[in-house]
Amino acid sequence: MFQQLWFLQKLLLSFNRLPAVSPETFQGLESLKELYLSKNKIFGIESGTFSDLKSLQILYLWGNLISSIKIGNFTNLYKLEELLLNDNQISHIQDGAFDSLFSLKILDLAGNKLVTLNPDLLVNFPQSPLQLGLSDDLPHLQTNSWNCLSMCWLKHEEEQGTIKWWVSETNETVRQPRCAAGGEWDLLQCPEPGESSSKMMGLSFILLLNISHYLVFALNQLTVFFVEKESILYFVLFSSFFG
Repeated sequence: MFQQLWFLQKLLLSFNRLPAVSPETFQGLESLKELYLSKNKIFGIESGTFSDLKSLQILYLWGNLISSIKIGNFTNLYKLEELLLNDNQISHIQDGAFDSLFSLKILDLAGNKLVTLNPDLLVNFPQSPLQLGLSDDLPHLQTNSWNCLSMCWLKHEEEQGTIKWWVSETNETVRQPRCAAGGEWDLLQCPEPGESSSKMMGLSFILLLNISHYLVFALNQLTVFFVEKESILYFVLFSSFFG
């Protein structure tokens, strides 16, 4: 569609009724730096759709109908700095979907249907701190209902300064997670890294000792009889432990 516009640097297609975009849509736009696709009817992104846009720095996809983010959706976007995916229908982000976004500084996922994030999601983002948007604090808006206890890793990232909450330019809201059941992210109590696994190992050890104790007790209650019948030796076990 835009193959002859190889020199184009900014393309505004927001507030239309585009149902989809494909690799052919943006083929040849190697100089494009800003692409605005917000407030359309886009329900999915084909693999490789933006792969020709190697100079792209800003991509706005907010306000569409996208339900999932998959590997291949953002291939070759090594220079991308801003990715706005807020106010879609996203309920799942495939592991590795953001792996090629080495320059990303702003990622907005507010206003979707997500409940948790995989710790590997941000592993390849070298920009520090990453400005992250996860919920809109305006109560009348649809937003993610986060299982905050499953995201203690993100709390530690915040404390270390590797991420900070993005402040929306449109309504000046701080987009930190809004926890399910009305919990507040700032009041979330998380164990120190490694503490949970240590506790689990301790509980497993105690459980093993208890099982061993009862096993020894049971064996002590067993009465063993040897019965020989037709040259076959049988073990007959009677136990007062089992009544």
